[in-house]
Amino acid sequence: MAISRNGRLLILDEKGREKEYFPITYGSVLLVKEGSMSSPARSSPPGPYSFIILSEIGGTVAYKDIIEGENVREEIDKITGKAQKIVVETISQEKRVPQFVITSSKGEEKRYYLPEHSHLMVADGQEIHPGDILGEDSHPERQDQGHHRRPPPRPGALRGAQAPRSGRRG
Repeated sequence: MAISRNGRLLILDEKGREKEYFPITYGSVLLVKEGSMSSPARSSPPGPYSFIILSEIGGTVAYKDIIEGENVREEIDKITGKAQKIVVETISQEKRVPQFVITSSKGEEKRYYLPEHSHLMVADGQEIHPGDILGEDSHPERQDQGHHRRPPPRPGALRGAQAPRSGRRG
């Protein structure tokens, strides 16, 4: 699983020269092994979420500033029937920043801040490994839904649009 935001897959010829490269998106699962001979690379299909939070280290999950009923609510998924915890706008006067704190067996700590609308995919106290999915963000404004975007307005429809002047190029 790709945990780097700037990864790429290189296709090399028999002499080790780069023939092609493909950007690897964060969270992609490669179905080929490094150094193997293969047909064109494939990765896992994108899920319904546009933003996932992956763990860079293994260790134990600790919730910080995640308070059910205040900034997290439980919802039942209409399709699967499973309960999911989702980060919501806080109703408290106190400023809380929901986050996961992962502590490795060596004592290394890594924090992952959770934006509003994040689905919590791990439990407090759960043991995880590098590359595990901690959360998914399903906020519609952050999803890549290009086919649902409104087309740009026609130039003549813009207020103040003028016809080009004759004899002048620009």
